[in-house]
Amino acid sequence: MAEFEEMKREAERLRQEAARLKEEEERLKQEAERLKKEKEETERFKASLLDSSAKTSSPSSIATPPPPPTLSMPPPPPTLNVTSSPTTTMTPSSGAALSLAEMIAAKQGKLKATEIEERVVQEDEVVLALRGILTARRQDTNISSDEEEEDDDDWSE
Repeated sequence: MAEFEEMKREAERLRQEAARLKEEEERLKQEAERLKKEKEETERFKASLLDSSAKTSSPSSIATPPPPPTLSMPPPPPTLNVTSSPTTTMTPSSGAALSLAEMIAAKQGKLKATEIEERVVQEDEVVLALRGILTARRQDTNISSDEEEEDDDDWSE
């Protein structure tokens, strides 16, 4: 009898496992479809960026000069010319300005990896500096609240 109960439990466990696997398979299929659609949208977006960058770099396009610089505003960085080499830049008044997305698309194949460890060291230094500032501030606050308590004691006598 115990053996029969054991077999029933095992059969139920296997049914549950089969149902879980079917759900997992369905979820993976949906995820694959979503990723496929996302990839297609990305490809369309890249194509539209390349088309728009080709249009903005054509000689017949109208270039608008940037606003004159003011004392409160730093001069804008020079814009990149998509058709030229990546090291050359255009002056702000010599051509059409590119959007950030167009600049990213132009530089996409030339990106280099950076080491993260250097940033971690800098972040640790920033965290330590902020802790020091906050600790000093907390101590100042505690000292001023202690002084207030002492002042209250003087008046209560």
